[in-house]
Amino acid sequence: MNLELMINEAKSFLGNSYFEGLNISYKKVDDASYLKISRKNSDVLIEYGELASLFRGLTYIKEMKNSNEYEREFHKHFRSNCWMIDVSRNAVMKKEELKRIIMMMALFGLNRLMLYTEDTYELKKYPYFGYLRGKYTVDDLKELVAYGESLGVELIPCIETLDHLARVLRYDAFGEMQDGISCLNVGEEATYEFIEEMIKTCREAFNTNIIHLGMDESMGMGLGKYLLKHGYNPNRIEMFNNHLKRVNEICKKYNFHPIIWSDMYFRLLDENGGYYTDKELTEEVIKIIPEDVDLVYWDYYHDNRENYDVMLKKHLKLQNNILFAGGAWNWASFAPFIKIALARSKTALEVMIEHNLKDVMVTTWGDFGAECSNFTALPCLAIFSLFDFEGEYNENHLNSLFEAVCDEKLENFKLLDLVNEPNGDNKISEFNSGRYFFYQDPLLGLFDAYVKDNYAKQYSSYLPLLKNAIKESKNFTYLYQMTYDLINVLKDKVDLGVKLRKAYKAKDRDTLVNILNNVIPAIMENIAKFEISFANRWKKENKLFGYDVINGRIGYLKNRLLSTYNVLAAYLNNEIDKIEELEEDILPYSVHMKDDSVFVGPWPYIVSPCEV
Repeated sequence: MNLELMINEAKSFLGNSYFEGLNISYKKVDDASYLKISRKNSDVLIEYGELASLFRGLTYIKEMKNSNEYEREFHKHFRSNCWMIDVSRNAVMKKEELKRIIMMMALFGLNRLMLYTEDTYELKKYPYFGYLRGKYTVDDLKELVAYGESLGVELIPCIETLDHLARVLRYDAFGEMQDGISCLNVGEEATYEFIEEMIKTCREAFNTNIIHLGMDESMGMGLGKYLLKHGYNPNRIEMFNNHLKRVNEICKKYNFHPIIWSDMYFRLLDENGGYYTDKELTEEVIKIIPEDVDLVYWDYYHDNRENYDVMLKKHLKLQNNILFAGGAWNWASFAPFIKIALARSKTALEVMIEHNLKDVMVTTWGDFGAECSNFTALPCLAIFSLFDFEGEYNENHLNSLFEAVCDEKLENFKLLDLVNEPNGDNKISEFNSGRYFFYQDPLLGLFDAYVKDNYAKQYSSYLPLLKNAIKESKNFTYLYQMTYDLINVLKDKVDLGVKLRKAYKAKDRDTLVNILNNVIPAIMENIAKFEISFANRWKKENKLFGYDVINGRIGYLKNRLLSTYNVLAAYLNNEIDKIEELEEDILPYSVHMKDDSVFVGPWPYIVSPCEV
């Protein structure tokens, strides 16, 4: 695409008024890390080494809208600064929304986008691959690649070539290549024919010479059909490496340089399968890691510098080109954990710059059905950009950059976290309480042990803050509205089970009658509102495929509330003499966290102790 056309599109995205009356010229320089923006009155010069940096320069002009004269020089710390977006776990983003993301990435100065596609891209020889999942065609991907290139954002395929393929392997069409529920059968020729079709398709769709092959968390490798056919192979690192070598040869055939997650080399040495292990990789293992395969050290869970420093040093001993991946923490709930993501990103990126690491990425995952918007990762993009161009943390600069690109106050965006903050203490915690308080059955009360007296009041206090954010928002009103509607449910539902059980055991009929006639109907009415706002959010950002899962989960909840209403009515009308579920005493979900909260991911674990 024409560069002037894309510059004009970027100006329009940022707001044309910020560039009116300015005479902006552009100069390409040889240093890829270089960016300089100079202004004297109405004359502005952007000197840039990479195309994405040019667009970051436009953002800086907007940030400095109140100054007529300035000169700012940046030297990027990272060779590649990437966003990896999960478009596999139910939410397959619309092309138009991905283009919106690519534009925002360029305005932040990020230069790579990985699309994590387990089976959400077409393989013409395998019609069940991505069947009814909203997969992208090769032409779709080519269109996105071209748009990215016009803004200096390189699109890179991020696929799975060992595990995380449960959605595919459920079909008997893949029987020959199946080892376990989600893992491919290493050593089988059908497996490598299948993988070659993946890589061949990526070559057709993408212009990059880089491909991410996945290969993480494959602890079930060799323990299914492979085990029945060959017996147990105690040298699992060798098994893993032999598979990697076969796949690497296919990559070479199609002119791809592969990247994989690094964790399996560590997991296979640890008796508990842990990644962040105290054990060092042995020289024997280091020698067999292919030199032409790059490793990604991923870490979303640590708060202190020491953990990142220790793990990074272990990786650097491998003598591969090491990449670092942090997490935007959008995968645990309907709401993000922005404060966690920013705090951990700050700590991690300080360590990466200290060790002169050149390639970093932020990841957004769709675990448990992609209930959270990928756009909630935008604050993480801002902090990755900040460290790339400035090399250090500055809160004012972070706020300025975020607001310039997103037309949102970062302070308002952090309000999205409130779903999982019923304590109101602003404590950084990764417990996804808002999700399980929303989904949990009011009669069973699996998580009622964690409900405190102030939770309902605290949730109520958040509503005015969100209402104000809705008024102030220019681009993300729908996100604030969805969050408002969810918290409006939680303010009444969070302690419903507690009140119900307490009144039942005290034989407090007045409270039970109020719950029947007022509380449950109000909750059901507010769930209906949330269902609409969630659907609006999903349908704006994603294809419809995958929405059926959340639609079904909310339907399950509504049906259980209706059952609660009917059971309670029957009890109050003396049609039944007891409510069996309420006869039970509640135990903490975790014996290790009796007085705090817990993290629970899979939806079936939230809604019932029975098989779902």
